[in-house]
Amino acid sequence: MAITKMITTLTLKEQFKALVLKLFSVYQLEISTSTESKDEVDLIITSDRQIHAAVELKLYRSRKVSLSTVENAIRHVKSIGLRANVSHLVLIVSANISDEWVLMAKEKHGVILWDQNDLLCLAKKAGKGYLGLSEFLESVNPKQEAKLGTVQFQYRRNPIIDEIWSVEPKNFRAQPSRGDELYHHLTYNPRGRGKWTKFESTVFEILKYLYEKRPKWLV
Repeated sequence: MAITKMITTLTLKEQFKALVLKLFSVYQLEISTSTESKDEVDLIITSDRQIHAAVELKLYRSRKVSLSTVENAIRHVKSIGLRANVSHLVLIVSANISDEWVLMAKEKHGVILWDQNDLLCLAKKAGKGYLGLSEFLESVNPKQEAKLGTVQFQYRRNPIIDEIWSVEPKNFRAQPSRGDELYHHLTYNPRGRGKWTKFESTVFEILKYLYEKRPKWLV
């Protein structure tokens, strides 16, 4: 059952990739889809055989994803930027992403973050209809009737394809701050028996980091 689900997800990911590739081709972008790259990049935007940007696609089976999920995807994209030696990075997700998260990705990480609504907006602007994107995304993540009293997701952004080049590249080789390291250790702390000591140690390190004047019991 798990293997069948995995195969289905991989097939859907390839369909998603093909549709995004089709959209980018309408905008006359030179795209490489080589699967031989050790950097595992989904799409590479090139010009005169020079790599300009790396594009990572994330297919989720829900329109709503958590901030931690998005942050993990951003970290993965940044690691790609480090290995592939590219400065412009694009993360495309099949979910609804808030304006605040898009701004966070852009200003803090230098990553263009587009959700499924941005893709549909770009497709509409291309004058080629929805290029099959609308039907595909609806089949993967069908709309669910909202519960009474819930706030509906409001899409107000106006993405342009040239936005890829407008983001100031970040120095991906910069050393992470102590805060970033502690956050990473806490987030990726292994689960299960025998891991509690490491988790406890990380929590104490965070407390030490937060308080310059440490209480005696933290020393």
